[in-house]
Amino acid sequence: LNSYKPGDDLQWIIRLLDRRRDDASAQMQMRLVQRGAPILPALITVLKTAPTAQARAGAATAIMCICAGTNPKQQQFAELSRANIEKEGLEKPQPANLDGVKPLETALANDPAWEVRAIAAQGLGYLGQASSAPLLGHALSDEREEVRWWAARGLETVPSEAAVADLASAARRDPSQRVRAAAVRSLGWSGSEDAINPLIYATRDASAAVRQAAAQELARFKSQVSLQALVRLFKDTDEDVRWAAVVAAGELRDEETVPALIEAMRDRSPMVANAAERALQRMGRAEQRFGLKSETET
Repeated sequence: LNSYKPGDDLQWIIRLLDRRRDDASAQMQMRLVQRGAPILPALITVLKTAPTAQARAGAATAIMCICAGTNPKQQQFAELSRANIEKEGLEKPQPANLDGVKPLETALANDPAWEVRAIAAQGLGYLGQASSAPLLGHALSDEREEVRWWAARGLETVPSEAAVADLASAARRDPSQRVRAAAVRSLGWSGSEDAINPLIYATRDASAAVRQAAAQELARFKSQVSLQALVRLFKDTDEDVRWAAVVAAGELRDEETVPALIEAMRDRSPMVANAAERALQRMGRAEQRFGLKSETET
């Protein structure tokens, strides 16, 4: 690998990526990642031309690992973590290498092996480019659950306005609970007002995990219908769903939720009751539980 030059024969790389014995494929991927950007042209060629799914999946994994970095939707997190990074003396995150975008998009759209498509969807999420949103949205209809799940996850970190309709459909109709939950989370991260109604629909999902995700994501949208949906979830049969809804309502800090939050302080679950009390404290209303005036009324 250290002596590799563009134009060299790639068959030996393909053979090692395709070898399952002795962890040869995994070890080869690690060696390729260590080479970094200079080896990308070879990996892109392997991804396009290798005859086996194992070798193409190995190339896609290496491309993903080499190119991963911060992207526009991750900048806020990067800013928040900068103090810790500087305190610990860690290496600062680098921007994503966009040379991997097109080959991974092509693999997601065209590769016949679901393993390769799943890795491509995962990698595109790491790279976080808006051009990938329509392809990831289309991948939400893939025949394989793993591909759909990684596509839904990827749309959390890809500007996803172009895929809101696909996410809404997945959140409502996908047979997999984990795909629906991932689609719900990406709807919230989209920031689009068009996500509100699909999120409200998801509050009635048969899966508690999906309802909990919907409650958490509705906290991003302060609207009358969002608040009403959250208050309905205060009576959900699942403790984690009730807790998520109470926390979300507390984050929105709307006075109309105060009576429901006061009632939630009597929830049979200490976790829910404590969340309701904390929400009311942030609004200056916790004293109402004891029949006292609130801070906002003094």
